[in-house]
Amino acid sequence: MLFEPRIGNEFEVISAKTRYLTEFTRSTIALCFVVVGALGLIFAAVLGAVKGDFGCLQTLWAIVGPLLGGILGFYFRGHILHGQKDDTSTA
Repeated sequence: MLFEPRIGNEFEVISAKTRYLTEFTRSTIALCFVVVGALGLIFAAVLGAVKGDFGCLQTLWAIVGPLLGGILGFYFRGHILHGQKDDTSTA
């Protein structure tokens, strides 16, 4: 063919940018949760070491621990997801 239609190329660029922006936003939010959770745990550990009572650390760990485990488990899950061998996530 002498001329080929170019319709659709613009939509591929837009969807790629949208997918990148979505993954970037998710990663940024997850990183903020991890940093805030880790800083809270460090502060509670230091406070517990100074006071000699680690009740605050235990309570905070009961709340933050599963959240951090879920976030880290999601982003470091490996290449196999639900039986599929290819993972298209950019995170």
